[in-house]
Amino acid sequence: MLSVAHRVLLRGGRLWCWSGIALAMLLAAAPLCAGSVDRQALTRRVAELTRRIETRGPSARLYIQRGDAYFHLRDFDSAVADYTDALTLDAHADRAYFGRGLALARCGDIDGAIADLNVYLHRHPADGGAYTKRGERYYWKGDLARAERDLKRAIALAPGDAEAHDQLGRVYARRGDYRRAGREFLAAVHLDAGSADAYHDLARAYYRQGRQARALAAARRALSLDPDNRNTLLLEALILQAQGRTREADRVRRRATFVSPDR
Repeated sequence: MLSVAHRVLLRGGRLWCWSGIALAMLLAAAPLCAGSVDRQALTRRVAELTRRIETRGPSARLYIQRGDAYFHLRDFDSAVADYTDALTLDAHADRAYFGRGLALARCGDIDGAIADLNVYLHRHPADGGAYTKRGERYYWKGDLARAERDLKRAIALAPGDAEAHDQLGRVYARRGDYRRAGREFLAAVHLDAGSADAYHDLARAYYRQGRQARALAAARRALSLDPDNRNTLLLEALILQAQGRTREADRVRRRATFVSPDR
């Protein structure tokens, strides 16, 4: 295992991995879940945990906590490195398998992510949230059958998991079954009225069904929650165009050109 100093130097010379869906995180020691990011606080947290590792010596718990902080900062390479170090110290540090399973997928290693989540779920078969995460990764891989199986299992274990409903809706939508997709997206927004992603997905399902008034209402709700989301702006323009409101659609498209493609 590399020393802390050498690992920090290596991190300084690495590029961060790409990421698909934006994740917002809470501070260390908490589960990896949605929330607002305070980058300065997270950076301070990394520095503090690094100081503890250097003064107290290697600790699986501290590596996991720092891995969580790196994940929150979207430095997925460093998160993977810390979770791996934690597992080197303690092969039963299940929280490291879970965290690394999330981070590896963000680095493009979906098979590795699924392998880690397999270990975690073998040891924690009642964790609905972990089934949601593995199902999402099967979806990214294009394995819709396994994604559907995991997401249905997640909902059976945790019926109030809005993310599981939203992800299951995406599985149905990819198959072209927009009615079933719409039902799952509706369940997601009822469970989490603050989910811009779920409202965007609902708008897209309505658009595909030709239900443009409802599609527009859902898209605008999504934009009220995330005003600078370029994909939702472009979806709103498509809906307006379908309604014959060409000038409004053009205005929305122009607005979208000034928004970063990452949004």
